[in-house]
Amino acid sequence: CSSDLLQAAPSLSVTDDIMVGYTATKKIGNAVIRNKSKRRLRAVVREVLSKYAAPHTDYVFIARNSTSVCDYQELKSDTIYAIKKINKTFAATPTTTDNEEPKNESQA
Repeated sequence: CSSDLLQAAPSLSVTDDIMVGYTATKKIGNAVIRNKSKRRLRAVVREVLSKYAAPHTDYVFIARNSTSVCDYQELKSDTIYAIKKINKTFAATPTTTDNEEPKNESQA
């Protein structure tokens, strides 16, 4: 039901903890719907994040219109898919910046 959107960034924290945030804008409905959406996201993330999260990565889950009414198992599978996809994106991203030059060990 593609009910949640996920953003991630490399963690700036010194610890190995994975930080997670949740957001639901007023566009998806009133306070009751926003809170229900965030509660459902928290429940799904509690189940799947320890297994699928990449170390040193912070995640932000953004609730969508269908988050509060979507089937729980479908929400869970969509969340797992999103985490795997974003982890693959991070794995493909080089860790050095454009300004850094590779060090040649033969030059001292």
